Amino acid sequence: MGDFQPNCSCFLLPTASHYNAISSKLGNRSTSLRSLNENSSVYLFVDGHQIPLFLFNFFVLPDQARDKLNRLIPRGYESQLDIPLPEAVFDQSDFDEHVGLIVMHSNSLQSVLQYLTEKVFYSPSARDKLASWCSLEDCRLFIDEQIAINRTTRTYDFAVEFAHGFQLPPPDDDRFVFAFSTVRSRFVLAKLRTQFCRHQCQRVIWSTREFCVHKCTHDFEYKNMAFVGEVKRHWQEYARSMAIDNLRRRYSDFFPDKPLRSFTKQQ
Repeated sequence: MGDFQPNCSCFLLPTASHYNAISSKLGNRSTSLRSLNENSSVYLFVDGHQIPLFLFNFFVLPDQARDKLNRLIPRGYESQLDIPLPEAVFDQSDFDEHVGLIVMHSNSLQSVLQYLTEKVFYSPSARDKLASWCSLEDCRLFIDEQIAINRTTRTYDFAVEFAHGFQLPPPDDDRFVFAFSTVRSRFVLAKLRTQFCRHQCQRVIWSTREFCVHKCTHDFEYKNMAFVGEVKRHWQEYARSMAIDNLRRRYSDFFPDKPLRSFTKQQ
């Protein structure tokens, strides 16, 4: 569920006997790894969950699989990451992000999908379709939707979720590569409204400025619907771009070229 060293990921084995059978094929090269893995007091921590390390084995992802990942999750979202969103949007916004690249035994696929469905993915569409769309063949899932809106606080909630999975070719055809990234983002329109109205009224004489801000705030969503719609659209495009870039940045060793930007936009 993560890379322990450059160019390596881990591969989840369903049983101890299967682990021993695979490990024996590595010969002397695996002595130190086997000693570490067979120590039941060593754990891997994933999203706060403690998992015994003996369930994992080191596996070098073939170049062919890396090239396929690069085609499935292409670089090319730079323009959307540079969208000029108002800084006020980020003042009252938050992101909930998950990203992972897993190489597992094919028998573990359904268990991993069930965990992701229950713990990671947000939107009902992803939870309903993930398990049915991904089997022992290639699977692709991309969902980009507004999942909630609080009309009282004018809070907008978006989810961008994608997953790509494929079975490795022989002789590694008992293994399955699964990459996923989710971004749940939300922002409150009130902060944006306040900044917009202060900017609109900054040239008004001070004696009428308070009235100007009050009137602008009251009329904001009726007279500036195009502006609000543009911000919502750009926000969703930014979240979509960030979901792609997060995965490429976190696992940059598995992609031929470098990612574009940092995980989140700096204020």
